[in-house]
Amino acid sequence: MLDAELLSIPDIPVDIVRSILETLAIMSCPDALQLVLVSKAVRKWIDVVLYHAITILSNQKLLAFAFAIQSRAKAGEAPFFATTVKYLLLDLDLFQGVLQNQREANAFAAEFTANAHMIMSACPGLVSLGLRNYNAALVASLLNHPLPRLKRLSLLNSGPGPLQHLPPNFTHLRYQFGELPLTLLQTVPLTHLHVTLDNIHLSRPGVAAMKQVLECMPTTIQLCVFSFYNSLLELKGLDDIRDPRVVVLNIQTDTSYYLGRA
Repeated sequence: MLDAELLSIPDIPVDIVRSILETLAIMSCPDALQLVLVSKAVRKWIDVVLYHAITILSNQKLLAFAFAIQSRAKAGEAPFFATTVKYLLLDLDLFQGVLQNQREANAFAAEFTANAHMIMSACPGLVSLGLRNYNAALVASLLNHPLPRLKRLSLLNSGPGPLQHLPPNFTHLRYQFGELPLTLLQTVPLTHLHVTLDNIHLSRPGVAAMKQVLECMPTTIQLCVFSFYNSLLELKGLDDIRDPRVVVLNIQTDTSYYLGRA
């Protein structure tokens, strides 16, 4: 039941009150954190907003989310995250340059891996998953968790060794060129592909990299985006690519090129 103060608001249905508070929570995270203190009923509404999309770029946030998962499980609310969390961005190298010795690093890595697996296990309803600064072996094990609703996967800044497999059935992939075997692109029913070209792939080598990707793209691709930070003078050779599915984005100059010319 709602608190008496909320019920006493004249002529405003509960559904309208809920819609207003949820909109406020979506627009402002600080306000959302204040709203969870209003009442148990309001907290249930706002928790769904707060946990809809999770970004973990620090060890403190990783530990906090792992603790939240454990607390919900102890309270008999384990299904909450399975149905609520739809978007997850996880940095898999949070401890780089922080630890003092190998023993400490090994202990942290073990705890980190256990927490990462706990998160993946608790969130099978993910629609979008982003992994940054990843180690291929760790990512391969994390992607073994069932993710039947996954549609978007982003893999950026890999560690040693390329991935050897991808989860089935997702349709949108973003990755950095050179960090996945191109043959993997044909193992999933991709419709949208975003390939980031780093500073190594300039000018003609950049165009050559694009051609390599295009040669391996599955026929299901509807849109392929190549993005990079180079100047306009380094786009020589784009005229060699004629594909209506391809767009090239120069992020530095905010310029796009559609390559579907006749």
